[in-house]
Amino acid sequence: MSVELFRRARRAEARAERAEDRRRFRLEFFRQALTQGFDSLKVRHAEGASGQESVHAHARLMDDVIFSLTRLIAADAAARRAGVLIVLPLGLCFLPAFVLAGLVPVIVAVLGDVLSP
Repeated sequence: MSVELFRRARRAEARAERAEDRRRFRLEFFRQALTQGFDSLKVRHAEGASGQESVHAHARLMDDVIFSLTRLIAADAAARRAGVLIVLPLGLCFLPAFVLAGLVPVIVAVLGDVLSP
């Protein structure tokens, strides 16, 4: 159930274009999932299910929600980390090119003017 809940949450947040919208969709999805879970627990309890069964069902629901939220948060953190790691090679390539193509000619020209008799 928890893997299915995670997949449904990913599908629900796939509609979002921005991170704020993704978080809003995610929270709305889990609010609806919790509401549906609590409603089904109320129905089971009203039908005469024992308290122990209701508690176990509620615990399973909470475990599924917490597991899915944890996986989604970890996926977001990995995506943010990947964005940071992608910038590193760009910096290692463009910074030396900027120094060689932009700063070295200016320094050579200034030193040539200063040191020439």
